[in-house]
Amino acid sequence: MKARERGATLIHVDPRFSRTSAMADMHIPIRAGSDIAFLGGLIRHVLDTGSYFKEYVLHYTNAATLVNEDFKGPEDLDGFFSGV
Repeated sequence: MKARERGATLIHVDPRFSRTSAMADMHIPIRAGSDIAFLGGLIRHVLDTGSYFKEYVLHYTNAATLVNEDFKGPEDLDGFFSGV
């Protein structure tokens, strides 16, 4: 709640409406089993809009080495990933 007082938007993702949902700016009542699809959409949105701290990701995580320009997917390599 301290972050919300400083201007952050609080989004509560839960199938049930609770006290936390009542305090949140937005309640997302997803169905059971759809959490992975929701998370994938959230990640896609963050990557498409650039809503992440690129300098932090490059310097303090291994994300920079996970996917690079030379990556080819299994559809390009007859079912294999480029690391095989």
